[in-house]
Amino acid sequence: MSTNDALTAHLWKVLGALRDRPDTSEERLGLIADFRSFAGGAVPDDYWGNAVTNTRPGMSAAALRSRPLGEVATTVRASHAENTEERIREEVALLRAERDAGRIKRVMTTMALDSFDSTIAINNWSKLPFYGIDFGQGTPFWYDFTSMVVPWTVYIAPTPATEDGARDVHMALPRAGIRALQEPSWAGRFHRNADSAQAFPLTFMDAAPPRP
Repeated sequence: MSTNDALTAHLWKVLGALRDRPDTSEERLGLIADFRSFAGGAVPDDYWGNAVTNTRPGMSAAALRSRPLGEVATTVRASHAENTEERIREEVALLRAERDAGRIKRVMTTMALDSFDSTIAINNWSKLPFYGIDFGQGTPFWYDFTSMVVPWTVYIAPTPATEDGARDVHMALPRAGIRALQEPSWAGRFHRNADSAQAFPLTFMDAAPPRP
């Protein structure tokens, strides 16, 4: 189990509590994963483009609220292990078939749609070298995300001081959720397992409902 498994589990638990859905509701976690390492070397190391898939572990809302952090982190780790080479090849075969049939622009993941109902999507970019990239004018002093419009979406990124192991967490939430998380009691929940609040900076984005 990794530190990022624990952080992902912690975010899932806190945001699940914030949603406050009925005990019997199914809570799902959308785990976006780069499948290069799962594809048996089929994707070149220097491939420049998205090569992602996702898994969606789930449990009841009551279980998510009550289970210890370590147990939820174990569920996260087990879901990562579902990204096998066989599964990745089946997904790619489906996409190739849809493209050959001329339907590629009609295919999309349902995880973004499920975020309006039962899923909290987490995309962990903490190992990407944002602060080591230099296009000729020096490395960046800060990296920020573009606006996110899908609610209950979380991005985890490194911070400029990468040696301290800190993480920069960006979340897109409905306005009611943003207002709640500005309260000290909710902010304290996020930093419950951190040595200090400075090690876990949060950025909130308003994910307003789409217009009809």
